[in-house]
Amino acid sequence: MNRSSKTKDLDSKAVHSSAIPGAIPSDFLDYVLPKHARLTRVVQTLIGNVLNDEGIEFLSINGRTKDKKATLEKINRKSYSDPERQLTDLTGIRVITYLDHQVRAISEIIRETFEVDAENSMDRSQILGSDKVGYRSVHFVCSLGSDRKNIREYKDLCDLKFEIQIRTVLQHAWAELTHDRSYKFSGVLPTALHRKLNLHAGILEIVDAAFDEIALSVDSYAKNLHDDSGTELLQEELNSISIKEFVQQLQKRSGLIFDNVVIDSDLINELEKFGVSRISDLERMVTDDIVGFYKKESTVISGVGFLRTVMFYNDPERYLQIAPPWKELPRNYFNLLKSKYGEEKITALLKIHNKTVIDV
Repeated sequence: MNRSSKTKDLDSKAVHSSAIPGAIPSDFLDYVLPKHARLTRVVQTLIGNVLNDEGIEFLSINGRTKDKKATLEKINRKSYSDPERQLTDLTGIRVITYLDHQVRAISEIIRETFEVDAENSMDRSQILGSDKVGYRSVHFVCSLGSDRKNIREYKDLCDLKFEIQIRTVLQHAWAELTHDRSYKFSGVLPTALHRKLNLHAGILEIVDAAFDEIALSVDSYAKNLHDDSGTELLQEELNSISIKEFVQQLQKRSGLIFDNVVIDSDLINELEKFGVSRISDLERMVTDDIVGFYKKESTVISGVGFLRTVMFYNDPERYLQIAPPWKELPRNYFNLLKSKYGEEKITALLKIHNKTVIDV
């Protein structure tokens, strides 16, 4: 029997088995589960690619294909009369992200990327209503859609249904504890314990919303600094966002190219010990000599390294007194300092603070 006639025969058996109410479509599962194994990998990859393209952060995208034993158990437990139609979770994808607004953004992308079965999809937070707390996540039932039938690797998968769950980290933690895995919290608890569990669910929901609000405020703060003409930024206190924006604006006006503008707490601590409290202090310290040095060297510039050089060049004695973590000073930086303060002074300071000059 060739492959084509095999497929037709299996399709025929599947249709026949599902025509009998309560019949278990064993032959159909043998035929369709390998397809779902492929579908799981395809959907997982598609979602990952789209989210990366859109710049949406996520913690993980996990996929699983139900095995035959679990599928048959569900058919019996749910008393499915038409399992081939009612089984929509043979392929299941779970997207875990950090914040609630990312759940909303990913949900919109799912609607644009796949053909959504709106009737069987749900937002559990809406189902809970305004007066209840509990298990929350967004569930979609989807298919790849007719538009992909012309793509060879998708054409035999396009009519298969699959489920996508989207949760925040905290929603996922709650679901794992009370719904998916935990034998202690699942089922019906004594009234007092059930009430206590619901109270803590409410706390998690509040924390989830609070983190989301803070994250959106951080984005708004960064955008306002970026859109500012310069005056507001100069008055800002030192923080990772304001320093990063200062370095990026410096890059635009000076022509310097920074490959890393990640500002950590160690650098901010150094700047504060050095006496820098606002971005305007940094602005005054970045001199033409320093910019010219980096342009002449044509070296790869990190934001942290640049700002350390700025401090060192402005006051080497004060800078070394704050005990910076580095041990070795490249000779070209030594020559920069020597040109301003003299070789004897810089050599003596480096010796006092156990720093050495190296050739690179």
